Amino acid sequence: MNEDHSVTKIANLILDRTGIYFKENKYPILKIKLDKIIWDWGIAGGYDELYDIIIKDNYGERFFDIINEISVNVTEFFRQPEHFHFLQDIFITQFMEKKNPEKTIRAWSAACSTGQEPYSIVISLHDGLDRLENKSIVKPEISVVSSDISHRALEIAIKGVYPFEEASKVCDKKCLKKYFQYGTGNNEGHVKLKDTVMKSIEFRSLNLNSPIPFKNEFDIVFVRNVMIYFSKEKQKEVLEKICSSIKKGGYLFLGYSETILGFSLPLTYIKPSIYQKK
Repeated sequence: MNEDHSVTKIANLILDRTGIYFKENKYPILKIKLDKIIWDWGIAGGYDELYDIIIKDNYGERFFDIINEISVNVTEFFRQPEHFHFLQDIFITQFMEKKNPEKTIRAWSAACSTGQEPYSIVISLHDGLDRLENKSIVKPEISVVSSDISHRALEIAIKGVYPFEEASKVCDKKCLKKYFQYGTGNNEGHVKLKDTVMKSIEFRSLNLNSPIPFKNEFDIVFVRNVMIYFSKEKQKEVLEKICSSIKKGGYLFLGYSETILGFSLPLTYIKPSIYQKK
């Protein structure tokens, strides 16, 4: 069978299950990732045998091992820093000025990767609350649902342990002391998020191609650098589902290279890649 045809069959399986769309001009990248899987798994029959494994596995564990391999889990603390400044300075002020302030700030990191994004959300919200002039005010709880399709990325996120060098690039000494604990012994050179941050986050495996399972609406939804992997049709479908999970007046944060132009959504442009639900 033609090699490209075999890769197309696998790409279509990935698209059908996850919504991740590989254009033909991206096949060389997909091939590199699939070749690594074929080598690591000792598959003699190449792409055709890999396709058969996916079918026989019925989109089970082996399939998600493939998704783990092809997923691009590139992230860092406070990536796209303007988003986190917005949480501290604008969102917190608006939230606390409501006539009937709610008891919980609810956020969703919809493609949390290895966890730096949801931890950054919690830290930013805590900092915003700590800066309030009225120190006697009752502060709301913070509840962040963090989801990703990659099980491997979630395993890292749940531990909340990162190289010190990575955290110290964007966190000053005050931030590190307030929200991180330093590793010793075998963990020397690493930092771990403190319980004050970790207790606010629930990690879940979630495929954005599936129905959204959450009952409560969110004040904040981050779904950054994900839409670029979907077709236009899938982008529309996913964004509509996500919008339905945002409270009126709540905010949607996208990646800098992503936009809602061309879609009819109940969102108002606020700043680059920041939208508010009408």
